[in-house]
Amino acid sequence: MVIIYLCRMKLPQCFLNVCLFFLAINANAQDFKVIEETKDYILKEVDSAYYYSHGLPPKDDFIIDTTKIKKVNGVLKLPLDNGKEVVFTNNLDNPDIDYQQYMYLGYDKDIKYFLVIQKLVNIRHLLVNQKNGIIDTSLFDSFIFSPSKLFYAYFSAEYITSYFELVFFKNINTGNVIKIKLNNEAYDQILWKDDFSFMFYSKFYDRIIKEWIIKKYYLLQIKQ
Repeated sequence: MVIIYLCRMKLPQCFLNVCLFFLAINANAQDFKVIEETKDYILKEVDSAYYYSHGLPPKDDFIIDTTKIKKVNGVLKLPLDNGKEVVFTNNLDNPDIDYQQYMYLGYDKDIKYFLVIQKLVNIRHLLVNQKNGIIDTSLFDSFIFSPSKLFYAYFSAEYITSYFELVFFKNINTGNVIKIKLNNEAYDQILWKDDFSFMFYSKFYDRIIKEWIIKKYYLLQIKQ
């Protein structure tokens, strides 16, 4: 409707206004408030329209092949390149051991990672590096990979004097991990925008209406 209205003007004026209109949209995407800047990233607060219009749907490239890997008698063994194994064991029948259950979600041959779910009080996603057996743990959403799998981002938590949640992103090639902490907020729903930027939002639980309410939307730009 805006473009139709503008094009009722004289052609040069119409062209100028259309250009200004789209420049304004682009400027709005670039001029969001900077929350934090480090040597590794720039963190901005964006709006819901930008979050929902620029986020890419996550892809799932983890494939389950039960001819190669399967759980036997509650034991899941993941073979590493160095000849060793990472072993996960279900403890379902022993009352003296905390309840644990592991579920294998597949293998990504492009980046050589296994994905496992650990069911405790909270569900944890475990990402196992086949090269060295290093395990990354996400307490909330699973690991969300950038479009070309240069990075993955995830949520976890720490407890020192109080409980707080963190946002992580990791360079798959270098293994470098960066963590971000924001004012004891709870985080959710990572969406990558491109290979070097992703978005997420913070939320809080409203005890009156008994629902989670979205608080802020964020854009994180990784410095190249």
